[in-house]
Amino acid sequence: MVGFGLAFSPDGRKIYASSTLFLYQFDLDKANLAAYDTVAIWDGTYAPSPPFATYFLIQALRPDGKIYITTGNGTPTLHTIDYPDSSGMACHVSQHSIVLPTINASTCPTFPNYFLGPVVGSICDSLGVGIEENNNLSLKEIHIYPNPATSYFWLKYNLPNNKDGWMGIYNTQGELVQKRRLYCSTTQLQYYTDALKNGLYFIEVQSDAATKASAKVLVIH
Repeated sequence: MVGFGLAFSPDGRKIYASSTLFLYQFDLDKANLAAYDTVAIWDGTYAPSPPFATYFLIQALRPDGKIYITTGNGTPTLHTIDYPDSSGMACHVSQHSIVLPTINASTCPTFPNYFLGPVVGSICDSLGVGIEENNNLSLKEIHIYPNPATSYFWLKYNLPNNKDGWMGIYNTQGELVQKRRLYCSTTQLQYYTDALKNGLYFIEVQSDAATKASAKVLVIH
């Protein structure tokens, strides 16, 4: 059996390829585009039992910024690439980390990008549906949960005007601790707090449309 699947990282700089037993990462910023990193090898898991192996097959980038991978067999599990913008093993492949309520045989739902707007002056300048669109949205507020956060928190946001943005994490001294790119095609980000010490942090989201919103989160490991 030969499995196959391809997906781009959210920033479009990396491609992930499935090959049944292996998962590869190609970095489009490298001069040698044929070079790749093996970021995962099938761990031998069957679900629920042989011969239903949890191989690597179809991939899909989802609004939460992760890549989800089907197993190619009738299993109730999916794999995830948690940080697909990161290089090499830092992308963090979680094998059979998603348990489905039923058996899935290879299929992966495909959703349209509802945040895609017209690109003025291009061949994609005709996406309107005859309804006046609001192109003056502002980034009014963001939501963080759970709060306090232990191992992770979810950041919910709505970037205006089809513009990407940034999340900045600041400590109580106002120092920038972490920075993460946000994409207008998504509305939430799962952030793992293992790199943060216990304490209070200020989360600021700024869009390329020059609007900001902020909130506080308490990290307790």
